Amino acid sequence: YKLDKESAVKINVFNSTGQLVYSLDDGMKTKGSHYTDFNATGLKNGIYFYSICINGQITDSKKMTIMK
Repeated sequence: YKLDKESAVKINVFNSTGQLVYSLDDGMKTKGSHYTDFNATGLKNGIYFYSICINGQITDSKKMTIMK
């Protein structure tokens, strides 16, 4: 993700029924591009959706597939 200014970042992952299955409070990040990894060990194979919240506002949501 890319930030225009220093911001608080949180990433949430939801299963296909909309249940929150993972949440990462990435803390305050500086202006610029950032990358985040997360451990999907506890998640089953399938379709998930993630949202990136910057300063409490959802700025991006996308679909992802987990295959182990």
